[in-house]
Amino acid sequence: MIDLPQESVIILKYICKPAEGAMAAVMALYHRHMTGERQYIDLSIQSALVQTSDIAWDVRKSVGPRAGQVTTLNIPRVWKCKDGIVNWAFMPSGMNPERNLDFVRWMILSDIADDYMKTFDWSKFDYSTLTQEQLTGWQSQPPSFLLPKQRSSYWKGQ
Repeated sequence: MIDLPQESVIILKYICKPAEGAMAAVMALYHRHMTGERQYIDLSIQSALVQTSDIAWDVRKSVGPRAGQVTTLNIPRVWKCKDGIVNWAFMPSGMNPERNLDFVRWMILSDIADDYMKTFDWSKFDYSTLTQEQLTGWQSQPPSFLLPKQRSSYWKGQ
């Protein structure tokens, strides 16, 4: 019998990270073959896991049915920052609306959030009913908040 770790995230980091790394290496080698230029690969475990649904058990202690595509809108999850990228997704109200409010409060403290962000009703936020107008209302603001910060500042909440 194999003694596997009990948390799925631990297992997934050993699967997703190498898979993402392998794909990045293949793309870098292809680019070098086509252009003769070298590539630098910067890959985080967080970015490798950001789309992995199995973390739902660790976060919510539930495994829901596969819903398929819930929206046709392109919802940003990867944002540029001063020294690379960070992964951030506004979560539907059924998952963790407080997470969205904490992020907006942080933006308010930095004088970045406009009235739309401050008054958006995150308790009713749902990807399946999200309109392009709503998405446009808040997707333009995180870049101005995230761009001047370094990745390490997110872990420290600065």
